[in-house]
Amino acid sequence: MVSPIEQRHAPILQDPFLGAPISLGTARIIFCLSACLGYLQLPLAPLIVLVLTLVSAYQVWRALDIGPPLLQIAGFIACLQWLLGPLLYYQADYGIKFQMGMYIDSATYFAYAIPGTSLYLLGLSAGRLQFSTKELFKRSNRGRFLRPGLTLCIASTVFAILSSSLPSYLTFVVYLVSNLCYVGCTLLFFYPKRIGKILCFFFLVPTLLGSAQSAMFHDLIIWSGILLSIWFSSRKRSRRLKFTLVMFAVAAGVTIQGLKSDYRTKVWSGERYSVIEEISNVWSQKFRRERSSFFENIILRINQGWIISAVLDHVPSRVPHAYGDTIEEAVVAALLPRYIAGSKYQAGDSSYMSRYTDVNVPRNTSMNISLLGEGWVNFGKSGGVLFVGIMALGIALGYNFICYIVEKNCLFLLLMPQVYFEVLKAETALAEILNHLVKSGVFCAAIFLITSYYVKTFYYPQVKLRHGRIHRAVRSHSQ
Repeated sequence: MVSPIEQRHAPILQDPFLGAPISLGTARIIFCLSACLGYLQLPLAPLIVLVLTLVSAYQVWRALDIGPPLLQIAGFIACLQWLLGPLLYYQADYGIKFQMGMYIDSATYFAYAIPGTSLYLLGLSAGRLQFSTKELFKRSNRGRFLRPGLTLCIASTVFAILSSSLPSYLTFVVYLVSNLCYVGCTLLFFYPKRIGKILCFFFLVPTLLGSAQSAMFHDLIIWSGILLSIWFSSRKRSRRLKFTLVMFAVAAGVTIQGLKSDYRTKVWSGERYSVIEEISNVWSQKFRRERSSFFENIILRINQGWIISAVLDHVPSRVPHAYGDTIEEAVVAALLPRYIAGSKYQAGDSSYMSRYTDVNVPRNTSMNISLLGEGWVNFGKSGGVLFVGIMALGIALGYNFICYIVEKNCLFLLLMPQVYFEVLKAETALAEILNHLVKSGVFCAAIFLITSYYVKTFYYPQVKLRHGRIHRAVRSHSQ
């Protein structure tokens, strides 16, 4: 017999693919078949790339109805930058452009990239459950969102203002505190009174404009997408609205990629610029008059496979395999403080690029060899494919663990994008991912403990998986 609590509330943790036309089991079969076909170098690379990209896009589409699809977005970005971008590049036959061309032939590249990306998607699929934003806010005492939301926004603003005067060893802390503005704005937006939304826009708009003026678009794109997905999934929306938002996101992404190069040049050289004028120029001039170069620039921006191809070309022909050295460096960098390991790897360092690709990266450019490239650097083809799959599996299992631990409190679940932020980027290596997961996890746990007093939630259903089916274990709330 269904209890009254179960009648009123669905589980907080839900399976977004339960009853879907492409279920999670079907997707896993597709990933396994793609890995096998790609590894055997059968002449089906374009078809496999399109199938994997479409399946990962469908997973994002399906999960948007429930909550922020963090793991699904990570998989889709990987398909976009490791597979689809290189495929378009090979089909267009651009050659090497500004060191951003494919250094090896398509057969050699896709024989490694397709199975590696397939196992990456397979590993991420272990993160089966996703927290429902709508059910989470139903159990939340939203009347207590104002104080912690305002506190986080003010703290992030103060640290952003003082960032230039703080010592360099606090750079990462400043970065984490600055990103808390997005979490605080989310709490303010869902505060039931109008003053919450007013304060949300008061803090959010300057933050977004500041990111645009600094020409750092990657963080802006990801955080905007996360906030939009939280708003969309907070209540039941129509498919028409979902389609409109997705098309808007695609248009915004294309626009940003089209103006990024010229815009950054103007910003960093001190020239006069206007964001609105640059956006207008993208569509009125570049798209209409220089359409071929416009799409060439888009493909160059999407394609992160050129880095992986440079790794495959450089290792082991010129530099021997690392055999776990970069993994050891990543663990030391994440777990040991700098006063103990003074020479440890520094997050954002471009030494891997110069060492394993022979490509010199400018200081103000954040770029690395990615998990796929790092797998090849350490273990070659077969071991590299398994390495990527194991790393993705670890990321997904960690996500599941955190969801189960903090299921009854919405604050830490809103901090989850901050914890998994580096996972969403396809060009980061293990050192950046592990360093960010550990340090931001500890930081967000501290924020959670400090502010959780003000954000109380009821504790209703808890989801358990038994024999592949979801069962509810309902507990009476105690508040």
